[in-house]
Amino acid sequence: MEFDNDLPARIKEQADIVQVIGECVELKRAGVRFLGRCPFHNEKTPSFSVHPGQQFFHCFGCGASGDVFEFQMKYHNLDFPTAMKELARRYNVEIPKRPQSKEEQEKNRKRKAMYAVNEKATAIFRKTLLNSSQAKAAREYLTERQIPEDIQERFALGYAPSPDTAGWNFLGSQLNKDEQQAAIDVGLLVAKESGGTYDRFRDRVLFPIYDRRGRVIGFGGRIIGEGQPKYMNSPESLVFNKS
Repeated sequence: MEFDNDLPARIKEQADIVQVIGECVELKRAGVRFLGRCPFHNEKTPSFSVHPGQQFFHCFGCGASGDVFEFQMKYHNLDFPTAMKELARRYNVEIPKRPQSKEEQEKNRKRKAMYAVNEKATAIFRKTLLNSSQAKAAREYLTERQIPEDIQERFALGYAPSPDTAGWNFLGSQLNKDEQQAAIDVGLLVAKESGGTYDRFRDRVLFPIYDRRGRVIGFGGRIIGEGQPKYMNSPESLVFNKS
């Protein structure tokens, strides 16, 4: 049976890799990823990592890695067409008789880029909260609010520094051109009329917003210093609907 070229991407868009693997492996959240014991070799300490935002798994013990199709094929001993058809049926993805339009393909490409840049931003903000001297007040705020460190780690809380100490393009300066465009599309960066970008979130503790599949779709930010608004959320996008 022949499939159109975009069918695997559309199945991956709908398939919940954490759910699929979680039915075979006991997984626990660790920040933006999930950890468990690898099903492909014997181990006592979990080294099997599942990344919902980027839709892949990797074992640091035996090196097994891949996407949701690769897991289905390897774990259930299936060929690729069978794995794809089973996932399509499970997640109600129609196997079309026609290829996707260019508009549909472009939307899928943009969604994928948005999920990826959100996950990268989450890691950057998390590292800043943990390690930067600029985040001292943010760490004190979380302590005062009695938010335990294990909860902070589990939900990957982060910090976007003040432009007074980090400049107005702290995040944008750490992204390549394509990532910057995705960050604009998802609302992490704001495009200037004169060219260039600046960070939307500044001097804020950031709380990633997850969808039911564990992907970061936006952020909620609480100001640490002076400024308004006190609370700010990501704007709506192809991956984040506030309704």
